[in-house]
Amino acid sequence: MESKKFERGANAFLKPIKAQSEAESKQAEALNRLLDIQNKIRDYASQDVVFSPSLVSYRYSQGLNNIEIPIITKDALTFIQGKTGSHKSRLAEVFAGLLLGDGSRDILGFRRYRGAGGYVVGYIDTERTYKEEFPAAIQHIRRLAGCNPKEVLRNLYETSIKGEARADRLEAVKAWIQYIRDDMQVRGISDWNLVIIIDVLTDAVSDWNDSRDSSALFDYLNQLCEKYSVSFVLVIHENPGSQKARGHLGTEGGNKASTQLSISVDKDSSGQRTGLLKIEFLKTRREAEPNPVYVEFSKNEKTLVAADKEKVKQVLAEKFKAGYHEIMPPLLVNADSGFGTGQLPDKEGQMYHATVDDLYLIPTAEVPITKLYRDWETDRKSTRLNSSH
Repeated sequence: MESKKFERGANAFLKPIKAQSEAESKQAEALNRLLDIQNKIRDYASQDVVFSPSLVSYRYSQGLNNIEIPIITKDALTFIQGKTGSHKSRLAEVFAGLLLGDGSRDILGFRRYRGAGGYVVGYIDTERTYKEEFPAAIQHIRRLAGCNPKEVLRNLYETSIKGEARADRLEAVKAWIQYIRDDMQVRGISDWNLVIIIDVLTDAVSDWNDSRDSSALFDYLNQLCEKYSVSFVLVIHENPGSQKARGHLGTEGGNKASTQLSISVDKDSSGQRTGLLKIEFLKTRREAEPNPVYVEFSKNEKTLVAADKEKVKQVLAEKFKAGYHEIMPPLLVNADSGFGTGQLPDKEGQMYHATVDDLYLIPTAEVPITKLYRDWETDRKSTRLNSSH
């Protein structure tokens, strides 16, 4: 009788190699990979952990302290969300220009790290026209980088998947990113920082509300982050009437991202536009979220510029005078908040539920704001509460 031979590692727990089924073989291979990762984690954990510097950060002053918030970090996802007309693509272009410039200047308080080697940006657009809108955006990026807007920027790889069938778009994204990585290898710059911008993310899959499509996309992105230290800036629409990114794809992206930004059109107490745009830091890595940043869109310069400080003070003072105060509501609430506002049990099964913490993603900001005033009493003559969120 032929003697049974066993291998060390994962195979020691399974049948002999020749007798293994295909499922068992895959399980053994997976276990070997996990054991390899365990060894790497233990090796890293036995040393002082030094976090890599962020590729793009936001710096602000708090008292006598200068605080730097990581925005785009190596091998991680950055999320930019906003409603139609909020200039979220312009914000993505600011980051692209910063990365491709020489790092000598800040834009809107954002700065590029100068000691991390070279930078390459891949910009994948999904909405704008080939002839006018997207070329204008590319010229904008070149200007921000301090280059001639009509000359090709060698480290910027721009394309559009607008013409691809929806079922084929994810494969087109994969093909373009692989082309960039191959070309970097040929050019001898494979060790440079690669940042991929997808604008907008919901158009990169067949169905942005399908969990399978979302999982396939983020599995691919995370693989590139972990294996090849690729960084991603992902632009996505927000749902009308809420600060929630669109669909299952938006929910997954918010969970996976290291940094989550929201840009919105600011409005006064009567609902009229103030001319300001508000950038909010919904989620940041390793630091507390700073106060919102107010910017404006300059029609002359065709870019985002820092808002006039006096104008910001005046707008906020008018809101305060009208009885409004600004609130940044949480995006997750407990079940009690859901029941107290009628969302539960009515929408049980429709609200995204984080089962480990027993928290629910909010459908609109009114849910957490309502519960902020729980057990609060007022007289009948002054029952109106004004808040801006």
